[in-house]
Amino acid sequence: MDRDRKIYELNKKLEDLHDKIKVVETLDSEIVELLPAADVEAEMSNAGTTNAVAYDARYAAEFTLKTLMDEKAAEVAAAAAASTAAAAAANPNPPAPTITPTINVTTATDSSHLPKFNLPEFDGNILLWNAFWDVFEVEVHLKTKYSNATKFNFLNSRLSGDAKALLLGLVPSNDNYTVAVDLLKKRFGQPAKIIMAHMRALTSLPSPNTDRVSLRKFIDCLESHIRGLEALNKKPDSYGDLLVWTNYRQICVVSWLDKVTPQSGI
Repeated sequence: MDRDRKIYELNKKLEDLHDKIKVVETLDSEIVELLPAADVEAEMSNAGTTNAVAYDARYAAEFTLKTLMDEKAAEVAAAAAASTAAAAAANPNPPAPTITPTINVTTATDSSHLPKFNLPEFDGNILLWNAFWDVFEVEVHLKTKYSNATKFNFLNSRLSGDAKALLLGLVPSNDNYTVAVDLLKKRFGQPAKIIMAHMRALTSLPSPNTDRVSLRKFIDCLESHIRGLEALNKKPDSYGDLLVWTNYRQICVVSWLDKVTPQSGI
């Protein structure tokens, strides 16, 4: 089987795997909503173990695909260099090129015209995807004055960690920008996956100490996850039992939070 065929088949298999993982994650989220609170943690643990197999297979396929694409790119570059060298050897004294006066014009697609302020960086933390994309979409993605290739370069410059690794093998181009955005949204932007991540974070919140700083930190973390879930139309009354079951000490703080006044200074 030649390399191009392998690359094609790996791409198709990865697309199918992405779709299947999306379905499974959606079902996981629906199952969690139907389970008694006491069974949620065990179900999430089992789902995480099962899903890890699919994720490992996806990562292995992506790595193999990147390796094949890198090999192909290296061969193309080597062939181009050999062709240039052969042409130079066949014509050692080529005529001098005609120099045509040019006028330097700075176009709107020049990367120097991209936003000067520091846009947020995204490292693959799914809980931070929406905050990152909301800003990037407004400041870069929706701006028609930038070419897609320029957007790709700027997007890639704001990625790190797992998010940057996801785009390995993609060269900056107009077409690949669309591919890159689709890959990122499929991996990090699915509401069901974000909801599950918030739920896992809520179940693993450490119990606070009784000092004011610890209570404030706990409340801030709790409220941030609640706001994140509300942004995805997941209301507190749909998972309140989960919080009660998770940790009694946490609920004591939540009850206290419901009663505290802004004048408390906490």
